[in-house]
Amino acid sequence: MEQVEIVEKLVKTSEASDRRWSASAAERAETRGVSIAGFVFDLGKNFWAWLHLLSLDAPLVGVLWQLLFAKALRVHLAPVVSLVTALVIWLIYVADRILDSCQPEQGTEEALRHRFYRRHRIAFLPAFLTVFLVTGWMACADLGFKTWCSGLLLTAIVGGYFAVVHLLEGQTQRWFPKEIAVAILFGLGTFMPVDMQVQQLHLRFLLPFLLFLLVLWMNTLFIEYSEWVRLRRRAADRPHGSTVVMGQHSAAFGFAVSALALGAIVSGWFPLARPILLAEGLSALGLGMLAWQWRRISSYAVRITADLVLLTPLLLLLFLGR
Repeated sequence: MEQVEIVEKLVKTSEASDRRWSASAAERAETRGVSIAGFVFDLGKNFWAWLHLLSLDAPLVGVLWQLLFAKALRVHLAPVVSLVTALVIWLIYVADRILDSCQPEQGTEEALRHRFYRRHRIAFLPAFLTVFLVTGWMACADLGFKTWCSGLLLTAIVGGYFAVVHLLEGQTQRWFPKEIAVAILFGLGTFMPVDMQVQQLHLRFLLPFLLFLLVLWMNTLFIEYSEWVRLRRRAADRPHGSTVVMGQHSAAFGFAVSALALGAIVSGWFPLARPILLAEGLSALGLGMLAWQWRRISSYAVRITADLVLLTPLLLLLFLGR
């Protein structure tokens, strides 16, 4: 119960700090009262808040996209592959947030996830160590040698990313676009197990994969840019120049990627990749609309919604599974 109260206090604090940015949102919250719609909305918000704070949202997103890739390419993935993928993503995100929480406070308002990990990073260490050992054992025992070696190489690259971002903190923002790096690493880690099962991947699939990376980049850069503007007041930890420029044009970026994805479907050149292109188009459209209206809603709601729009593969998987 104590943990629940802490999360509720953090959420309320985050929302209260955004009222000057979102008076209309506060008014809607007051008028919603105890209606059924309001109860369902609050229940869903609190559920996703737990997923977000416990770093379970990124593994869910990664596994859904991986399953959609496998379904579209008619590849059978053993359940252990998706499980290891989810655990590895969780380990990476938790490690990144623990290292972030070890940095001294900048004197500006922090995002909700950073405050949560700053308070509870010690509590995550036993779970992190347990999951790390279990994941290593599963990877060695159940994954093929080729997949294991590729995963080991990707792990080394992630280690290099951690070294650059956390050991050279404050010196890398000007020359290292970490949002692009995160998108590429996440995309490769998600797609690599599927690619290992495909005998010969057609060159035409390059466009759907690149669009997938663009959607991921759009998500990371928009979150970083919006938090830099709203929480850090454009002062501390200025993002890379590409993040600032693209963040200022996030709406146009999202609409352009969505149009490209939907146009690729209409072209008929990508019959197998149509479900992937549709999911990418819908996610890009959602991010574009969010970027268009983000100043009217709280930063907490922006952060949550930016990840929610990446769940479009769930709709396609449900449809394809019929």
